[in-house]
Amino acid sequence: MQNEYEIAIEGRKTHLKTYHFWMNMYAIINGALFVGLYNTLNSDYKLVRFSIMALGCLAGWFWFLSVCGFHAWIISWIKNIQRLENEQGKIYGAYLNSENLRPFSTPKLTKFFTLGVALVWSFMTLLQALNMANMQTTPCISFKSYIPIIVVILLALYIVIAFHNCRESDLSKTHKIKE
Repeated sequence: MQNEYEIAIEGRKTHLKTYHFWMNMYAIINGALFVGLYNTLNSDYKLVRFSIMALGCLAGWFWFLSVCGFHAWIISWIKNIQRLENEQGKIYGAYLNSENLRPFSTPKLTKFFTLGVALVWSFMTLLQALNMANMQTTPCISFKSYIPIIVVILLALYIVIAFHNCRESDLSKTHKIKE
């Protein structure tokens, strides 16, 4: 029968496998969307291009938020395992104290990279929306010309709400670690 420590180690390993699956999935999705965008650059399919960019924007932000969530969860797992190691004597000892982590850890670099991907997608989506809004053929302003800008504003609001809901402090309020 497994003790609490072995279950914690096994849970961390399972979490890591899931993380790798989703990180690969987001990378593939972003790559496929980029290829789709590249294939529409020399065409007149502006709505298709905008749709690809909007999906890229969502995929980029979901990727970034997944990395942030993974980082918060891995810190939680490490703290639980360290607590169990302290209670049971140093059994595994594979984790450093979080104060000793270097500023260029893989999760931090991945956060930086995925934030860049999300920002580039967002910027391109905004430019495409503005481009589409300015391409009216009639002198009167129609609601239809503002749809891309409205979509970008809704995406931005969604991103702000997602950031607010995924803050690490929120995670620590719901998952207390026994000290």
